[in-house]
Amino acid sequence: NLSAGTTMSEPWTRFSNNNSINQLDFKWKIDSNWTFRQGLFKADSSMSQPYAITPSMNSNPSRFGETLTSAWRQFFVSNQNQKNTASQTEFYGDVKTGDVRHKILVGYEYSQSKWNVNSNAYLQDFVLAPYWNTFNLLTQTPQVGQTGTTNYGWTQNTNSQSNAIYLQNQMSWQALRVLGGIRSEKVNSTNTLNSLYTGNLMGFTQSALCGGGAAPCDPGLGIGTVNPVTSTSNTSQTDSATTGRFGLLYMFTPRTSAYYSWSQSFTPNAAYQGAGGSILPSQRGVQNEFGVKYNFWQGLDGTISVFNITKNNVPVVLNATAGTYTVNGQQQSQGWEAGLVGQATSSLKIIANATGLNAKVTQDANPANIGARLYGVPQFSANFWGVQDLRLDIPGRVSIGAGAVYVGQRAAAVPNLSYFTLPEYTSIDAGIFYKIDRVNLALNIKNITGATILNSIQGTGVNRYAGTTYLATAGINF
Repeated sequence: NLSAGTTMSEPWTRFSNNNSINQLDFKWKIDSNWTFRQGLFKADSSMSQPYAITPSMNSNPSRFGETLTSAWRQFFVSNQNQKNTASQTEFYGDVKTGDVRHKILVGYEYSQSKWNVNSNAYLQDFVLAPYWNTFNLLTQTPQVGQTGTTNYGWTQNTNSQSNAIYLQNQMSWQALRVLGGIRSEKVNSTNTLNSLYTGNLMGFTQSALCGGGAAPCDPGLGIGTVNPVTSTSNTSQTDSATTGRFGLLYMFTPRTSAYYSWSQSFTPNAAYQGAGGSILPSQRGVQNEFGVKYNFWQGLDGTISVFNITKNNVPVVLNATAGTYTVNGQQQSQGWEAGLVGQATSSLKIIANATGLNAKVTQDANPANIGARLYGVPQFSANFWGVQDLRLDIPGRVSIGAGAVYVGQRAAAVPNLSYFTLPEYTSIDAGIFYKIDRVNLALNIKNITGATILNSIQGTGVNRYAGTTYLATAGINF
């Protein structure tokens, strides 16, 4: 129950993040039916961050006589670089065979992702004991570089290349729409990991740290690892899959239609480090959905649907400190969704959604995890947003917006960690917008009431969002 302004960081903490995103889309209309498209995408990012982190609260108060309100602290230095490139080459067009109209798409996609990280963590030696009381925080200058301060460090280089071809056809005949598609993809991934564990804790022996017990007492933090331990691993993986999609829609009336869709997914897990630097097996999933759509009037549409999504090999944290992952055997999400979007009146636009969701682990190597709810997923959530144009005798157009987001209780941790829930919350937002010629100005106020919003971080930690936030933006269209 800490204030929103409480931090366990330090005044000298710095976070530097540079991003560059470039996208080019070229289209050539070959004739009245066919179009060629070439898309290119490139994104580079680099991050540098020295900071104090709190990996865990104290669970062994007898070690140095701390209380359960104490927190473990570490000095951490991390440098990361990521480069992503992608190319899409496509032909699409319309073809008629008798009374059936075909919308055909055929394409080739190439993508590459490179990720490099160099991180080092140091045991906290700012004060006499490694634990700080969260209600009586101190500000100190780090003493990095002293003998025995290095706890662990690692470098990791991941490279993934993908080649895929795909074909899709959407057929229309009277009130019937049928969609069929297929995608074949091959992915090559490599991963190199170098890790180092060294040093003891501020001169304390393993016996003193663990109360005379056997080591290691806290393997996640490397406590008790007195002698330097280094390891290097090089792993590679080639994986491929052919996935499909199918859709069917029938218009009972010009306003009412029903649809069914089925699709498969394939996602490599090269970015996730398994034990010993291994590459995790690729994710594979299947989705089934059935729904009904209704057009209330021109511009306002409503949808009600039920769905089931099953995924295999979803990464979950194995060791938060070491940054290693494992995979669940199977996860399943099923539920319902209702939505309303469009022009409610000539001057009012609205969007509203509500979702009921049962998301859980259905297969796992650990039987105790089966049936556990997926972290960060509420059983019920809803949102509403509306924008009203104001008729003012001034140049340009002025609009005001208001809405609310409700998120119910949800699990905070992955099944193999301590299970607890995060509380529900309701966030109320508002905004004012001004558009004149090509210029757009906006002021958004988020979480007006300052509701406490807690969200899970990869199922291993909890982050508190900022309170009331003001965001002013300006844009121009060319």
